[in-house]
Amino acid sequence: MTAGREKIAVVLFNLGGPDGPRAVRPFLENLFSDPAIIGAPWIVRKPLAAFIARSRERAAVANYAVMGGGSPIMPETTRQAEALDVRLALVKNFNVNLDVTDKDYKKFHTQTKIVGMEEVKEQH
Repeated sequence: MTAGREKIAVVLFNLGGPDGPRAVRPFLENLFSDPAIIGAPWIVRKPLAAFIARSRERAAVANYAVMGGGSPIMPETTRQAEALDVRLALVKNFNVNLDVTDKDYKKFHTQTKIVGMEEVKEQH
């Protein structure tokens, strides 16, 4: 640990979104596979999610094209993380370990690892 600096970890979590047209269908499949979205058993939910993703893909790609080709949520969350990192370092002199994750695409929240958290846990 850096002398004089408290070490903390921050995870910014969002729903996520496709970063381009090829990512739309996998995003939609992951979204509609969530039991909080469709409460049916897995054996029903999985094929239904795939069907919805296929049937909505073209319209969703068109909608994301209007927004620059992909969802703006991850770039915006990354900018927020960078601003938070700077602010915490200035205001509280924290040594911050930031991670940005999403729920339904690319880097799932279950894959988020905060390097050095063992050290933080040991300190408190």
